[in-house]
Amino acid sequence: MTMTRKPQQQGSAESSETLRWFAGVPIGTNPLILMDLGMVLAILWAGSFVFLIFLQLLFGKTLNRIQISAAVGFASFLALFIIGAFLVISFLIFQNRYVALFRFDSEGVFCESIRKGPGSFRESMHWRPFPIEPVLNAAKSVTRMVPWGRIHTLEPAAGLQVIFLKGTKKTLMRIYCPDQNTFEQALAFGRARLFDRFSGEGNSSASIDDEGADKFD
Repeated sequence: MTMTRKPQQQGSAESSETLRWFAGVPIGTNPLILMDLGMVLAILWAGSFVFLIFLQLLFGKTLNRIQISAAVGFASFLALFIIGAFLVISFLIFQNRYVALFRFDSEGVFCESIRKGPGSFRESMHWRPFPIEPVLNAAKSVTRMVPWGRIHTLEPAAGLQVIFLKGTKKTLMRIYCPDQNTFEQALAFGRARLFDRFSGEGNSSASIDDEGADKFD
């Protein structure tokens, strides 16, 4: 079982139900990470090109084709260097995956990103989250927690088995689910929490976003 539930305690004013699961998260073949990388590369390329042109105009006062070509070449080299570093880190160091532990409880959403030890490349060649054995003693990990009070909407991407936790202005966290059953249970849990929160605040506005559900199908 990738998910565990703790039943509501007797006399508790709030449900202590908890959802908890591990998921293998691809890196170099992850569409979301690749889109992020593409945006970073575009900004980096454009920024370095404009900066070099600005320096040339500031100190050289003139601009010719050779100088423009040099700026293009440097910006392209920098982008290729970033791509190469990404490939080395993704496939050689991390073997194209890391382990994510997620927990939904009454306080909010907890995530622990764990580096997995050496293994077979075959088990990690996926493009979306996949089932993986639990990591009980993590040597290196990064933890993060988002309280329900900061979450404004849930945006599901069923085709990727990912749920985006949205704040008022940005995505707060990506929830990776290893299978469809986990995806549906996590989505239902989050919807129930947000419904209780918005109902308690007397806010009748929709807090669940279904428009993105089939965005990546």
